[in-house]
Order: sequence, then structure tokens, then C-alpha cells
Amino acid sequence: MFQLQAEYSVLPKWQKLLNLISLNFQLPVALIMRLDGDWIEVFMKCNSAENPYILGHKEKLDGLYCNEVILSQKKLLVPNALNDKDWNNNPDIALGLISYLGYPLFYPNGDVFGTLCILDKKENAYSDKIDNLLKDIKKLIELDLKAFYEYDYKREALEEKIFNTEGILSNETLLKTELRLNEKGQLLNQLKRYHTKNLTDDLNYKNLISNLKSAFVIFKPVFDKNGNIFDAEYIDMNTYNEKIIGFKKSEVIGKTILDVFPETEKEWFNKFTTVVANNHHLKFEMYHSPLKSYFNVNAFPTDEGNFAVVYDDVTDYVNAREKEAVSNFNYRQLFDKINTAIEVYTPIYDFNDQIIDLRYVDMNPLNEEIIQLPRHKVIGKTLMEVFPGTEPEFFSHFDKIKKVNETHQFDIFYAPLNMYLSCSVFKLQDNTFVLTYNNITERIESFRKLRESERRHKAIFQDSGSIMLLINPLNGKIVDANHAAINYTGYPRDVLLSMNIDQINISKKEHLAEEMMKVSKGEKNYFEFQHRIASGEIRNVEVYASSFEENGLKLLHSIIFDVTEKKKAMSESLKFSAIIEKAPVSVVITDKEGVIIYANKQNEILTGYSPNELIGKKTNILKSGKTPMVEYEKLWNTILSGKIWDGEFYNRKKDGSYYWELATIAPIYDKIHDRLNFVRIGKDVTERKEMEIELLHAKAKAEESDRLKSSFLSNLSHEIRTPLNGILGFSDMLQDDKLPKEKRKMYGDIVDASGEQLLMIISDLVRTSELESGTLSIKNSMFQIKELLEEVKDFHFETCASKGVNLFIKHDSFSCNDFISDRKRIRQVLDNFINNAIKFTQEGKIELAAKRINGSILFSVKDTGNGISKEDQRIIFERFRQVEGDDSIVNEGNGLGLYINKEIVELLGGEIWVESEFGLGSTFKFTVKRRDKIDF
Repeated sequence: MFQLQAEYSVLPKWQKLLNLISLNFQLPVALIMRLDGDWIEVFMKCNSAENPYILGHKEKLDGLYCNEVILSQKKLLVPNALNDKDWNNNPDIALGLISYLGYPLFYPNGDVFGTLCILDKKENAYSDKIDNLLKDIKKLIELDLKAFYEYDYKREALEEKIFNTEGILSNETLLKTELRLNEKGQLLNQLKRYHTKNLTDDLNYKNLISNLKSAFVIFKPVFDKNGNIFDAEYIDMNTYNEKIIGFKKSEVIGKTILDVFPETEKEWFNKFTTVVANNHHLKFEMYHSPLKSYFNVNAFPTDEGNFAVVYDDVTDYVNAREKEAVSNFNYRQLFDKINTAIEVYTPIYDFNDQIIDLRYVDMNPLNEEIIQLPRHKVIGKTLMEVFPGTEPEFFSHFDKIKKVNETHQFDIFYAPLNMYLSCSVFKLQDNTFVLTYNNITERIESFRKLRESERRHKAIFQDSGSIMLLINPLNGKIVDANHAAINYTGYPRDVLLSMNIDQINISKKEHLAEEMMKVSKGEKNYFEFQHRIASGEIRNVEVYASSFEENGLKLLHSIIFDVTEKKKAMSESLKFSAIIEKAPVSVVITDKEGVIIYANKQNEILTGYSPNELIGKKTNILKSGKTPMVEYEKLWNTILSGKIWDGEFYNRKKDGSYYWELATIAPIYDKIHDRLNFVRIGKDVTERKEMEIELLHAKAKAEESDRLKSSFLSNLSHEIRTPLNGILGFSDMLQDDKLPKEKRKMYGDIVDASGEQLLMIISDLVRTSELESGTLSIKNSMFQIKELLEEVKDFHFETCASKGVNLFIKHDSFSCNDFISDRKRIRQVLDNFINNAIKFTQEGKIELAAKRINGSILFSVKDTGNGISKEDQRIIFERFRQVEGDDSIVNEGNGLGLYINKEIVELLGGEIWVESEFGLGSTFKFTVKRRDKIDF
């Protein structure tokens, strides 16, 4: 297996090639991958910002595109891996890369070096142009690999083909260098025949190297402990080498390369190691930093373990080659990316020296896009072969410049493409013609449509039933008038077009000029004027005006509406305004669109908006957003049908507050029954609506209270009967003298428990009565919170233990201090909470806690029971309310416990609340403020 060394001149070139194909075809990824056993390594990559691969990264071959390329040793194309089940699990898909084109790369002996591939984030079948370029790059890389063992000029030809696909290098520097290298090759063949021990003493040898027009050196290798050459001693050299290195032979013989040139790159000695270790000839091209030059090198071993080097300075050649490639590449890029279609032809003449056809020589990508044919299918063919319908007129434009050095421009409709083209044609020195053109079909069509639009708008202007005038704002001259304007004014057309607008509009000239300038500047477009028509009658008009340009002249387009009758009707309606203004109800008048034109004083009192603030606004200024849109739709459907609408609004005042309004809305018609306006009469009924709402709430609450009370009495009857039955029943059984002692004790315990249950019910009822009558007393004493918590825990510990529930307390250091409040009432609240917790907790724990918050104590009882829903949390502190537990829990109690707790906590100056999620347990919390003194 051959190993590639990191040569200075090859790798930068490969990098340029990857960047070239990525940049030119907008591909995010171009890679050279190197095979390493069952792994493959990212050897080189393009510099695209979208390239996600990391240099040196290795990955197992299984499942990769590259594995298929290496196994088949053929090209692989995957246009879209997402549509190909064979590649569904390919790792590259995770990077967003779904299309792939790759070729294998081979060493000179046929072993696989790796792959050359490109990938894209979108579906891509890769054009022939991309495919051909990738194949050329593959050949060049393989020739570079081969160049380490055999110098081959085909490499330069391929470089030229890739960097400048159309050009041929003719630079004098390149030709001279190649001739010198050929001559050197012949002399080297002779040198390699002198492999004898007395090589330096042979006269023929000395004559040969002295006549060699290349630098010649014999070195003795210096090895490191691993057998690799890390330096070399000068044994002999010719005069040409002295010129290149700048030292005489006598100055360097006996010294090593690193003695003379300490900064010599390690890669040079790697090459020399290959020559000596493998005992074969090696040709390569490499840059030498100390001498700042590129050298073309031939190295071969001698019989004494030494090696000889013959080399030439090819710096000018390399620079010229790269400069030529970059220059040609830049021109090609410009040719390919220019935003104008380009075609290059050679002319075909008839016997009369007239151009009758053109043969394609070249074209740019934009031209390919326009003619919808790829370049490779057109080049070499004639225009008539590709587009047989080309008219002779097209060729006549080329005839015009065949004997003159000038550019000819013309526009033409090119039938084969069904396009209008704007063309330029000129001739090159080699008698080829260049045609550049742009597709102007859209521009021509737009112009035609514009003319059609102008004709149509002219017809609309003349035939419109609305009165229209075109006016010059600079002098007020009437430029045009439609038929409706002629009929309205009563002037003949020729007379009207000879007049100024101030001869019709009775406003002062200065005022009229100012108003026309406002229209020109776009500051105003609506006016109310009075016009004097031909009969001498004065008419009231509304004018809507806008400005536009025609042939560079700014004109005003005025649409005039005669509102004389409307004004009269409005005047008559306003006679009643005094009455309406003093009315005790809100009155609002709107136009047909709902724009307010009048509002009385009572409306200002109702809404907070003055008439000036409302006029010109739509009635939706009062919308609260709380009335459904369907109500407004019903309203408009009713009044637009000519009917009267009665109903209620929930509106918003100017200050943001809301109010209820009882309103009646009716249409107003003129004499010929055309609807002119709408009138709304409204009254504030907020107090009435609030009273109705309160009554409804009170009724609902009373009904709910009645229901709860009935439920309470039913529960209470059950709650009282149950312990009474226990007391009466088991008391009767206790009178039996023959009753065994064990049963007597058990029955006695049942009687005691029933009595305690009955006492608790009566106590709850008594406390509720005291709370409602305000007779429940609070008596403050001094005690320690810690002792109270431990007392409560001890009291309930056995009950909890019997259910397998762990009861524990938690408090801070403050709990050991004295605290003043009603200890008895706090104990009652805690007992109630713990009893509930025990009832609803089947397993887990109950935590009784207290901590100081500012000047108060926060008590909490936390359980791991069923929890309480959000809906129940809002009502559980009300009288007679009970929370439904799960089916396994008997719903005991009278619904007063939490109500009593709430009332006691509030009497103690605290707050009470619950934190719970259904199924996750509950935490009941309340605060108690510290009192200032003890009650004796």
C-alpha cells in the first residue's frame, strides 16, 4: 500500500479544487476521503460554511455511501436517499445531506486510496457538467498520487483543462520550463548508468554533470535511530547548484543540509528516505522555504548507500501556471455568472458572402436556461439545426458588422423562443461573433398592457355616471371632463374645457389654490364646496380629489357629488335639534355607514364623550367587546331592512367603565324613501340591570342555601340517629347479667364512642350557632407552639397508627418561645384538620407544622390523601359543603367542620386556605397573629 506524504504543492491545489466545485455549483460539501482499514477518514474538505465534516474524523465504513463506492470500485449516484430504502439509515441523513455523487480514488498500483465525493442538502441528480468536472478532478488527484513515483506531463494538461476549460496555455515561461525539463530527462537517463564506487572520479561522469543545465548534488544520508533520514551531508555538486543555493562547493562539502539551511522542511528528508529505503528513483515537485523557491526534483540512489539529486528551479513556471489558471478561472466565472445571455458563433456564408447560418462555439448558463438546452448538446451545431424557424432577418444583423469593428444593437421578436429580445452583437479578432441579449418579453407585454389599461381607464372616465374633472393644480385649468360633468354643469364640452375651475367653484381664488396644493401634496382629499352651474343655480357639492402624473404633468382627478338635496334634508332635520338637545335621553344620529354626525348633551352625560369627540367616529367607539358579534349582526340586519330595532347594549364609557343602555335604533328616509341616516335613542339602565343581576344571584344563592340546608338536615338526621341507635341498642344489651365480661367491655366502648360522636355533632352545631350569633368568645393566653403541636400529635397518634399512617410534627426554633393567642381555638382548628386528614388518607403520612412569618405563626396540616379538585377548593369553607371522596371512603360528617375553622381563624385575625391537587394530597394552612396581652 502506497502512503501519501503531505506535499506542499499538491494539497493546496486539491483544496482549491474542492472549493472550486463547491463554490461554482453551490454545493455545501465536497470531500476527499482516505481509506484506513475498516474505517474511512476525512482527508480534505471544501471550506463551505455549511460543511459539517471535521478534518481527521474517522468513521466505520458500514452503511456509508463511500463503502458502496469502495466495494464496487465504481461511481455512485444517490439523488435522494429519503426516497431510496437502501439508504434510509445512512448516517449522512442525520446531517441533512440526502444526495450523493462519488468516485473511487486509486494508488498507482491499483489499491484504493479512498473516495472523491460531493453531497447536497436537497435532491440533486447532478448535471453532466458537474459529473464531468468531478471525473477530471479524480484523474488529476490520481496523477498527483502517481507523480510521487513517475513524473507525467499529462497532469499539467488536466490542471489546465479544469481551471480553464476553454483556454490553452501559451505563456512563454511555461513552454521554456517544459523544454528544459525534457532535456533534463535525457541527461538523467545517462546519469543513472553511473552507479560505480568511483563515481566522483570518472571523467565521463564529471563531464556529464558539468554540462548538465540542472543543479546536481550527491548526498550521504544521516539516519535517526529508527532508520529514517533526518539530514544529509554534501558529497559533491555541480556549478549550477552553486548558483541556485548561493554557496561555493568548497563552502558546503562536508556540511549537512541543516547546517547550510536549518529551516529545511522535514518533508524533503521523508522523500529522500523513500529513495534510499526502497532503492528506486523518485520524481516530485516541492517548495523549499529557505530558498523561497519551487523545485522539480529527480532523486535516485547510488551504489555506496548515498543518493543523488537533480533539480530545477520551477518557481516562475508554478507561479505562471497558477496565475494563468486563476485568471482564466476568473474570466470563466464572469462569463458564467453575468446576468445577460451570451452566445458565441462562427459564421457560415453563402456564395455571395452573406451569412446564412451560425455555428455555436460557446454559451453561458443563463443562455442555457433561456433556450432550455444544455451547452454540450448545442456546441458544434448550427443555429438552424437547433432552431429551424430562425428568420433571415436575424442573420442580417450579423451581416451589418462582418467587416467593421463596432457593436450593433437591435430588438427583435424571435419566433422559435416566442420571445422579444434586446440584442447586441460584435465581432472578435478571430472572426467569431458574440451575441448578448436580454429577454424583454415581460417589458413589451407590460407596455402593451399599459396602453390597453390607459384606453380602458379613459373609457371608464368618460362613461362613468359620477361627475369627474381633470384639473391642472398650477393654474386651475379644466383639462378634461366626462359626459356626466358636461350634463351636470350644463356647459358644452368645448366651453367647459376652456374654463378654469374658479369659474365654477364660488370659493375665493386664493383659498381654492391652497386647497388644490394640499391635494397635490397628498395632505387632503375631501372637500365641501358650492358650484355655480351654467343656469346660474348654486349647488352644494362634496369633492373627493387625488393627484397623479400624466406625461410628466401633475393633474388632479376630482369626483364630484351633488349633495344639495341632502343638505336641505339635513337642514330640516336639524330644526328639531333644540328639542333633541334638551331631551332626557341619549340621542345619536349617524350616516348610512354608522359614522356619527350628531350627539346630544345627554349622550355626553351617559358616555363621557363630548359631541366633538364623537362626530366623524363610528359607533363602535363605544363597544365594550363583551357583546357577542351575533347581536350586532342582528341589529344591522334589522335596521338595514327598514325595521326598528329595540334592545340593550353593554357599552364602555370614555373613562373605561361599563354601563347598560336600553336603546331604540330606527332608519331615517328622505321624500323618495331613500335611506339617509340612522337615529339611536338610548337610556342608562345600569342600576336596573345590576339590581336584576343581584336579584338573580340572591335567588340562586337562596335556592342553593335551601338545597344545602335540606341536605344538611338529612345528613344531620342520619348523623344523630347513628350514634343514638348505638347508645340505645348497646345500653340495652349491657343490662343482660349473663353477658360475658369481654363483650360487656366491647359494648361499653361502642356506647362511649357513639356518645363522643353525638357530642361532636352537638358541639359543631353549638359553635355554628355561636359564630352566627357573634357570641363565640376568644380568650388569649400565653403558651408555647411546640407544646401545643406535641399535645395534638399525642392525641391523634394512636388513631393514625391504627390506619398505618405516620403522624409527625415540624417546627422552627421560634416554636419554643412564648406566644399569645387563644390556645383552645387553635387546638380546635388543628383537631378538625387532622380528623379530616385521617379520614381521607388511607396510607402515607400526615405532617403537622408551624413556622414564624413576620409577627404571625403559619400552621399547616399536610396529608398524602386523595386531594381536592380546583372546583371544590372554592366552596369547601362554606356551610354544609362536603367534598366527595373516592368510592372507598365513606362520606361522613355534617359539612360544618371547615366552615367553623374558617370563622375561628378570622376571629383570631388570620387567614385560611388550602393547597391541593386532585390525587396528590392536600395542605391546609392558616395564620394566627400574636396578641399584645393575655385575657384574665
